[in-house]
Amino acid sequence: AEEKFKEIATAYEILRDDEERADYDYMLDNPQEYYAHYYRYYRRRMAPKVDVRIVLAVSITIISIIQYYSAWSKYDTAIKYFMTVPK
Repeated sequence: AEEKFKEIATAYEILRDDEERADYDYMLDNPQEYYAHYYRYYRRRMAPKVDVRIVLAVSITIISIIQYYSAWSKYDTAIKYFMTVPK
């Protein structure tokens, strides 16, 4: 009974999502594309689902840190140079 329930639950999970249902129907119509079907399935399942705003915020923060370090390094180099040059 437990195996039958798992089988029915899996079928329900596939058939309730329109995109998965379309993939399932395509697989039934084109069985020769068995491996392409697995690629589409795992691409959707394993694809990271990250909010674009978070990616943008992290990217801007990293770029800002790099720019700050670069400006600080140039300032430090200029100060060291001017300390060696007589007035």
